[in-house]
Amino acid sequence: MEIIHIALTFDDKYLEQGIVLMTSILANKGEETIHFHILDGGLSEFLKSKLLDLKNCEIEFHKVDAKIFEHYKKMDYYPAMMLWPMILPDIIKTDRLIYLDCDMVVNTSLKELWQNDLGDNYVAAVEDANGKKYAKRFGLKKESKFFNSGVMLINCKKWREDDISTRAVEISMQNTGTRFGYDQTVLNRLFEGRVKFLDLKWNLQYCPLSIWPSYENKAEYKCAIAVP
Repeated sequence: MEIIHIALTFDDKYLEQGIVLMTSILANKGEETIHFHILDGGLSEFLKSKLLDLKNCEIEFHKVDAKIFEHYKKMDYYPAMMLWPMILPDIIKTDRLIYLDCDMVVNTSLKELWQNDLGDNYVAAVEDANGKKYAKRFGLKKESKFFNSGVMLINCKKWREDDISTRAVEISMQNTGTRFGYDQTVLNRLFEGRVKFLDLKWNLQYCPLSIWPSYENKAEYKCAIAVP
């Protein structure tokens, strides 16, 4: 039976959202086994027990060495925990991994996403709703797209081979306190030209086309938001 490895990051404040996300994944899965890897951002033992009450899945907790981000300067609402996706493949020793932000709901099986051929790409992801502006702001080439890191299928093996975690943390800390230090910005700059872009249905972000016409393919967006 196929095992799909999914990484989530949250603390007690986001436990409710995390459980909603996990429940939605399990409600839509097929015969595949779901193995959740939870990077513990300060979950109490009581609330961990609540997560372990979830049925039909495997759950594994991972502690993160806080010293990795000890020089991080908090900006806006962005805690150091939000940078943890940059080091996932060094913590979770799988060949591939799905990462999901916890502020979303899944309404289909993730098997199709999981089985994507990554080729020589570092990740498969969806264009950011404001990607055109971000690509320009953060110095990507004119033809490059800027992906949203809230949903990523990660090529962990290649990530580790090229020591991406070390490079990403180093860049982030050099730019800490600015938007150039955010995980999404850092990864987009490191992975430029080595991203497989997915259909918008895999990470539908709020983007009314009348006031925020960012997506490259308007027909694809309209199809993604259509009610079945």
